Amino acid sequence: SYACDPGAGTLNRYSGYAITAAQQTPPPGTPALLARGVTGCTFVYDQNVINQRQGVVSIWLRIAAAADPGGGAVNLFQQVQVSNVP
Repeated sequence: SYACDPGAGTLNRYSGYAITAAQQTPPPGTPALLARGVTGCTFVYDQNVINQRQGVVSIWLRIAAAADPGGGAVNLFQQVQVSNVP
């Protein structure tokens, strides 16, 4: 799982935990830091974009330089097709 915390300015990855019906946010375990300076983020999974066997994950991150709060920032956007076929 990925957990974005714009308040802390971080994006973390969690792994090695048991899958449950009601997952904690963030999940248990030690986070692996992936990015700092995160000021905004959105993760969206749309399961019926093309048909019932395909989905799309959309990820948007905004990262800004902490040393220059009024300066540069970059927006990153990626979409990934997901096969829902068992």
